[in-house]
Amino acid sequence: MFEGIISDPIKIWNDVWRNFSEFLHVQENARSHSTPQTLASSWNPPPHGFIKINVDVSFDQRSKTASLAAIARGSDGSFITGANALNFAGSPLVAEALAVRLGSMLANTQQWRNTILESDNQTMIKCLKGYCKPLWEYVVVHDDISLLIT
Repeated sequence: MFEGIISDPIKIWNDVWRNFSEFLHVQENARSHSTPQTLASSWNPPPHGFIKINVDVSFDQRSKTASLAAIARGSDGSFITGANALNFAGSPLVAEALAVRLGSMLANTQQWRNTILESDNQTMIKCLKGYCKPLWEYVVVHDDISLLIT
């Protein structure tokens, strides 16, 4: 649920995949042209030598189902790998925390050390940086993430 709108997690994931496939197609076409093209994007690449993992979630309040996604890209914007999952979650906050954990698990599994994890769940990110205590709803997930990133 986002801004009072209930969304179908599978539809969201399919939309994300379609948009990502379109992005790859545009990127490939841009490489094949002799004149450089500028693609409008709000995504900022990580510094050289780092990998950025972007995470996001779609949450269905009715079924308490969350579609999680994590996409890893290099400093040149190239796709490295990704992960997705379908989980039950008690709330959108828990779902967002699970997406951050998915991204953390991806970095941990790949044994990446120079990683930037990006999420729109600023509360979770601030708590992971030690600026606040996690909400009781997702304290267990927060603790899992803390173990994964240390």
